[in-house]
Amino acid sequence: MAMKVIDFIFAARPMLLLPVWSIFLLTYHTISPGEPLPPSAFAKLISVSLMTAGIYYINQYFDYQTDLINRKLGFLQKGFISHREIIAAYLSVSILAFIISLFVEAVFALLVGIVFVFGFFYSAPPLRFKDRPVAGLLANMVGYGLALPLSLTYDIITAKSRLIALAVYFSLVVGATFLLTIIPDRPGDAAARKQTAAQFMSDSALLAISSALVTLAAGLMFAFEIYPLAVVTLAALALYLMTLIFRNRAFLLFSCKFPVLLVSVLAGWYFPGYLVFILVLMAASRLYYKKRFGISYPRLI
Repeated sequence: MAMKVIDFIFAARPMLLLPVWSIFLLTYHTISPGEPLPPSAFAKLISVSLMTAGIYYINQYFDYQTDLINRKLGFLQKGFISHREIIAAYLSVSILAFIISLFVEAVFALLVGIVFVFGFFYSAPPLRFKDRPVAGLLANMVGYGLALPLSLTYDIITAKSRLIALAVYFSLVVGATFLLTIIPDRPGDAAARKQTAAQFMSDSALLAISSALVTLAAGLMFAFEIYPLAVVTLAALALYLMTLIFRNRAFLLFSCKFPVLLVSVLAGWYFPGYLVFILVLMAASRLYYKKRFGISYPRLI
């Protein structure tokens, strides 16, 4: 029973939740430096985490065959969790996320409701936004980049222009990262007849667009004098350009993951408790995946 609970925790893909938590915390710190999260913002963070975990659950349900081809972590494929159980988990965390949002504020509850609908159709047929070149990109840019910072609108009284700039910044960065991550999945997506942008564009084109997006993002941060994020983004740009030059799969995977690590460490610098949480999560993940899947995860390449 205990292992089943642990399986559900890791099937929620907590390592993939790091960008969600980091974007949320960095947005709050940038607008209100040195201020602890108020209870309302903390409740929002919990609600957003549960909703995102639900999106990862439902994604695994509908991506069963593609994940099998791409040899991704397979909680369903290994039989650790059944199809019925993962649907039950999806509904449970999604409903709980919405209930929490109702106690926070009406506008946030509306936002959570919209994310729930889009999160479902991101993976579910017939729409399956994730398998469409433009819809997949926009769903990530809006769902993660724009929605997360803007969920803090009523917790931040001043500096609304900086909040909007951060929302645009994160949407550009998330879009750039998404375009890189679909490159390694190209063979499996093609076998499953998915129509991602990687099926229509070369690696060079995807890397060039990603580089352009992070260049705009860095420029925006310099314009608003948010220098820590500008520097992190320039580091990501350097990695993208080096990947474009050297065309190496290991370098591509490193370029996808290392900027996420940098952003997480930056958020942890401002919130030391979060940094400790990241280290504990990484150690727990290494132990869990070694025991259950026989692999070393997480890793940068």
